[in-house]
Amino acid sequence: MTIKTILILAANPLKTEHLRLDKEVEEIRTTLERSPNRDHFEIESRGAVRPQDLQTHLYNLKPQILHFSGHGGGEWGLAFEDEDGGVKGVSTESLADLFKLFTKEIQCVVLNACYAVVQAEAICQHIPYVIGMNQKIGDQAARKFAEGFYRAIWDNRSIEDAFASGVSAIALDGIPEELTPVLLKKDNPKMDKNAISDVSNMENILPQFSKTTQSLATIVLSDIVNFSRHIGSDDLYKLQLVERDLFLIAQLCKNHGGEVLKTTGDGLLMYFTSAVKAVACAIEIQNNFAQSLSKLPTEEVLQHRIGIHLGDVFYASNDVIGNTVNIAARLQSQADIGGICISETVYNSVKNQLNFDVKYIGNLDLKNIAESISAYQILIAGLTSQAKEISSKTDSQTTQEKQAKSGDKKESEDEKAITNQQNTVGDNNIQVGNIQNVTGNITFNR
Repeated sequence: MTIKTILILAANPLKTEHLRLDKEVEEIRTTLERSPNRDHFEIESRGAVRPQDLQTHLYNLKPQILHFSGHGGGEWGLAFEDEDGGVKGVSTESLADLFKLFTKEIQCVVLNACYAVVQAEAICQHIPYVIGMNQKIGDQAARKFAEGFYRAIWDNRSIEDAFASGVSAIALDGIPEELTPVLLKKDNPKMDKNAISDVSNMENILPQFSKTTQSLATIVLSDIVNFSRHIGSDDLYKLQLVERDLFLIAQLCKNHGGEVLKTTGDGLLMYFTSAVKAVACAIEIQNNFAQSLSKLPTEEVLQHRIGIHLGDVFYASNDVIGNTVNIAARLQSQADIGGICISETVYNSVKNQLNFDVKYIGNLDLKNIAESISAYQILIAGLTSQAKEISSKTDSQTTQEKQAKSGDKKESEDEKAITNQQNTVGDNNIQVGNIQNVTGNITFNR
């Protein structure tokens, strides 16, 4: 009788959010114990895994399924532990090179970590099936996915069926994260239709799109100010703050009837059929962040910019494209720190339906945009001079840290923007319903 080995590797480095990885392993074992096929499988689990342990365990145990539980940071990589229990990142390229050595042994790799779809895409060049998460995933959702996935594996179902079982387990538990897991295949490396950021699923997100048509849409693009200066190569903590904020943005987008099309590393690309809903969502996002300035420690504050444009969006075979997306991205870079920049097209569409204060900033010559774009800054009531002072202090601390390492004394454009920004803004009386303010209550688990 052939026995299949499932190797579960867990890492929860010091100074990262505590995860119930032991509970995840326990629940996987429990599903096996209840299976009539339990004698056909063997579970091996290892904790506090270091990068070198990964290679050792793969050689010694030769698993058919490799399951990683822990923290992910998108392009940054996966978080393993160093000799002292701290964070030790492993790059996407290194992981892909490692799994290239085990193409004959490993049937499936499960990366149960936030934003691990980046690593999944690289690994699936060598492994038949790879599962990753295309955005933040909560601890409970991650455990439910694992429970449902392995329940099907013990029943000798296919990897595709097991993946569907894991997604179903999340939904059955009432957790709105069933779109987070992504299944990739070596012979067809496209995201499974459950992936919200999968462009092959865009016809489901944008029902009226086809390869030969276009649709009028409002595109909202968010971005973190000075992201590259906030994030160091080993700063998983700051990446978790990014996860916290992107999670909030995604939730508010959903509450306002929008769709998150994809992440941009430090921001989200969102789609709305209604310009009114798009602007209402953006204002609530920035109001939430402005209010959090008085609640959070300075070192936990991230500042965001948002750009919004309304226009034609084209659905191609592998992307959502069009000048509308490009203009929204350029307007985002023109927004005040903690603010929103909208095109005149958007302003004219919402000015009679929403109450908010704006400042006309003129016709802008935007990079790679043929015609100038008239634009407005939406003034955020919560972004008072005190909030801007906190923003300036945060940015100053980041600058000092970088200067201590590199000796760079140059003042960035964002620092100048903070220094020169006006300290007075108008009142914002926008009516956006009774959505609960969740700032300060968001936690990141994976």
